[in-house]
Amino acid sequence: MAVKAELAVVMPHHSLADPAAGNGGTARVFGTGPRDADDRFGEEIGIDFRADGAISHAHAWGMAGGSFEDRSSCELQPEPR
Repeated sequence: MAVKAELAVVMPHHSLADPAAGNGGTARVFGTGPRDADDRFGEEIGIDFRADGAISHAHAWGMAGGSFEDRSSCELQPEPR
């Protein structure tokens, strides 16, 4: 479980999925609230640790009355040695 503390309340983010990771690495998705619930805030945070040393992070969320969408992502690549 991951906990995000930037809101006025602590929202636990439970492990939702273990998707196939790129290049034989390890991936995990944590979230709170179902993607299809448009009556409240929901969020997913995906982390992918790849075998080549790269790390990717994806953030999806939706507000009450809005749509749940992928909002941001980034990828960190190791520098060649």
